[in-house]
Parts: sequence; C-alpha cells; structure tokens
Amino acid sequence: MNLLGPDGGACDPLQLLRVERPGLNLRHWPRWLQEADRWQQRMEQQVPWRQDTITLWGRTHPLPRLTCWMGDPGCSYTYSGVRNAIEAWVPAVSELRALVEEQVAWQFNSLLLNRYRDGRDKLDWHADDEPELDP
Repeated sequence: MNLLGPDGGACDPLQLLRVERPGLNLRHWPRWLQEADRWQQRMEQQVPWRQDTITLWGRTHPLPRLTCWMGDPGCSYTYSGVRNAIEAWVPAVSELRALVEEQVAWQFNSLLLNRYRDGRDKLDWHADDEPELDP
C-alpha cells in the first residue's frame, strides 16, 4: 500500500500529527487513506445497515443514523438499551481493518459503524463509556 503524508510524499509513521490532552492521545496522518470515496461507496453497499430505535422518557424514537455492529464471534455491545446483533466482517471493512491494524500495531475485535446520511442525522453530546469497551 502506498501511503501519502501531509506533503503528498510517502507517509512516514514518525511524521504524523499528534493531539494530546488528558484522556486523549490522537495520531493523525492527513490523507492516509487513498481513494476514501471508493472506500465509502464500498461500505455503503456492503454493510448491512439498520436503523434501531431508542426509548427516552417513555417515548420510542428511531435513532437518527444507521448503524452496524461488526466483529469477531462472541463480541457484544449494548448502549442505551439497544443490544446490537453482531454482523460478520464484510470484505471492505475487513480490508480496512487490516490496513489500520498494520499501521497501529493493534488488533481490533469489533467495530460500531455509524452512517450519517445527511445534515438531519446527528446525535447530541454523549459518552461511549459502556463497561464492555476498553478505555
């Protein structure tokens, strides 16, 4: 894979942008993923998107986004009373997973994909702090 750095040349893992704050250690390689539009199109087509509902203050509403919980067998994830059914890795996401794991030297067992279709799809400020998630 040919990675691009901020200057358009080869991306060196030592030449990255870092954002560090209490509880945050973000590493960012601008333009790391080539052909991002093609990746997005593949995921839009391959991922089994669904729209869950959530009950707040006694009223049930559709979540304002599409989601898919994808991962290895045995992984589970529940948030706000929504238990996500695990889906098998589709080719596009599996390939992207391998590229990310190669760059960060870490293995991931699951992923919550969120698809915001337009400016009306959004969530208010919240924390993804469920106990089954690693810090």
